[in-house]
Amino acid sequence: RRSGPFRAIIIENKRYGDLEQLTQELQRATRPGGPLEDFRINWVKWSPSKGGSSSMQTGNFTRHLEILSETEVHISAPGTGQMYQTFLPDGAIHINLGENRDKHQGYMEEYMAEGAPYLRALYYPKRKGGKVPNLEVSTLVKLLEEARRLLQQGLEGPVSVGSNLSPVGKLFKAYCYWAHREKFGLEVLNKGHIMLREIKGETWMGNSFPEDFVYDGAPNEPGTPFKPDSCLIGALRASFDHAHPELGPANRGWFGTSGVWRPGR
Repeated sequence: RRSGPFRAIIIENKRYGDLEQLTQELQRATRPGGPLEDFRINWVKWSPSKGGSSSMQTGNFTRHLEILSETEVHISAPGTGQMYQTFLPDGAIHINLGENRDKHQGYMEEYMAEGAPYLRALYYPKRKGGKVPNLEVSTLVKLLEEARRLLQQGLEGPVSVGSNLSPVGKLFKAYCYWAHREKFGLEVLNKGHIMLREIKGETWMGNSFPEDFVYDGAPNEPGTPFKPDSCLIGALRASFDHAHPELGPANRGWFGTSGVWRPGR
């Protein structure tokens, strides 16, 4: 739908503990005159709970699908909690809250949104350094306002390739193209959809995710178990930050390079 009330659900997730209180804070913004007055926001805990709560959980999979079919905005942290996004209706918005940390920040299974051209994906922005931050209501309000804009705009056709990836996913994808283009050619990589498990090599993640790869050697980030080509990954990070300085603290870009590549970084 292109007009409110827009129906949003926040999925309970072990990475953030109890999100019910956060939902209640956002619900206050839906009061008349509030910034989200045309939203209806509910908290969902898909797992059965012995205690009473205001969750929409019933334990019935059919009911789960009914809830999803009536949802315009799906808000979840990574992991199992976001798996139902595939069942959202055409044109819906998926908001990925990311992992609750400020180092190696990522979004885990963002390929699910990228592989669903009938959805639009938004990502909670880069955390600031220091203590592991809580989710900020003001930031979520801005994300929901952007979701409103996209819903009002409508979806006339499949979303553009790459538009449902986060900065982390975009950088990893670019690295994969550069790393394998000589062996396979860009046309094959564009259309062949070669599985990384078939290619193996440095970009095969196994049970890991791009955030365990793209930060290796990045400023103020700990090392990673993967060892990408330091020149290539460093140049790609600097290029991305040069194009999008606003995505990181102090306009240094998501990867903190200020758009400048230095060998070894």
